[in-house]
Amino acid sequence: MTHSGERRFSCDRCDYRTTQAFHLERHKWSHTGEKPFLCDQCHFRTTQASNLKQHMMCHTGEKPFLCDQCHYSTRTHTGARPYLCDHCDYAARHLSCLKVHNRKHTGEKPFSCDQCTYKATQLGLLKRHKKTHDTIVPNRRHPLNAQCPV
Repeated sequence: MTHSGERRFSCDRCDYRTTQAFHLERHKWSHTGEKPFLCDQCHFRTTQASNLKQHMMCHTGEKPFLCDQCHYSTRTHTGARPYLCDHCDYAARHLSCLKVHNRKHTGEKPFSCDQCTYKATQLGLLKRHKKTHDTIVPNRRHPLNAQCPV
């Protein structure tokens, strides 16, 4: 069934569907919070062995991919996206990108404007928003026709 594309394995707690039973079992960890793969050097935990393997390079400093024209080295070279979302088919090259993506599922908006009620999922979006407060427009209702922020 994998090659047919039929997503016959479905989660009983949400609308997630997949072609492989293993993917469904891994997905179910998103509901339980289970992260069975843990780093023995820090607090990092994950739902996938591949994420732990990639994480361990942070401790070892390993950068196995070397450029054949200069001294540049990196931890990834293939364009691989080893960080997989537990809620959908999204895959990321970096754990930080996956964390930002997960906010779409959780609704978390950790960046708040100090001038209004606006909240954002990313710092860059908050910075862009804050520029709207810098725009000065005339306010005819204000005493002395003073300049007020939007």
